[in-house]
Amino acid sequence: MYTQTLYKILDDHIKPKVIKRLNRYKKWKYGYNEDHDVIVISKTGEIGEIYEIQNLKIALPKIPKQITTNNDLIITIYLVVYAVYVHLYLHYHGCNCNPC
Repeated sequence: MYTQTLYKILDDHIKPKVIKRLNRYKKWKYGYNEDHDVIVISKTGEIGEIYEIQNLKIALPKIPKQITTNNDLIITIYLVVYAVYVHLYLHYHGCNCNPC
């Protein structure tokens, strides 16, 4: 059976306690970290999983727990789409006709 060998997820390269502490204070700097022998590609100061690709250890950004949406933006987009729809309807049926 074929086993995937392109990359590995390292669970124990850095102690979870250290990751949690440095994530809390957002202390991870973008670039190579000599202390932990890892390349950090997170600009938020927090890391998640650590991958090893051909002996190169890469720390990925932490996935946010909750993605928030802006309700005002959603309502604005809805109103713009509705206004375009009404404009196209009136243009197609003529400006002075009553809706069927």
